[in-house]
Amino acid sequence: MRGHLGDVLAALDYLGGLDFVDGERVAMIGFSRGAALTFMAASKDIAIKEAVIMASAFPPKRSGFTLKKANRINVPVLMLVAENDTGSRKTHDQDTVAGMQRMAAALEQGGNTPKQIVYPSYGNDGHEMFFEVGKYWPDVIAFLKQL
Repeated sequence: MRGHLGDVLAALDYLGGLDFVDGERVAMIGFSRGAALTFMAASKDIAIKEAVIMASAFPPKRSGFTLKKANRINVPVLMLVAENDTGSRKTHDQDTVAGMQRMAAALEQGGNTPKQIVYPSYGNDGHEMFFEVGKYWPDVIAFLKQL
């Protein structure tokens, strides 16, 4: 995970150097492991204006993922999850909703009140709701239009 965060930060730095990118309107969206990386990246001093965290995975502690740096996130955050999200298709042993609630509490404790949406159950595993653009997308668009 640590190497992946470095890749994310390098990509954001690259985007910031492109002439056609409006640095005042850069948002970051991540799903599952990408959502955890979005959270981690937002806690760094980077040029994003909003963060969308969809069904965040909670990797093992050795990955470097921690909620302790939530107080460093000072951009608006949208958090999306389905009420029956059990995480990775491989393990089905994660309570993603509880993890997202811990993430929201850490943000709130740090002074950032995220917008949270818990959608009704989706199929057999709510994690699959975000495998493609779906009914949640209008909520993302409405959030991003605040930028």
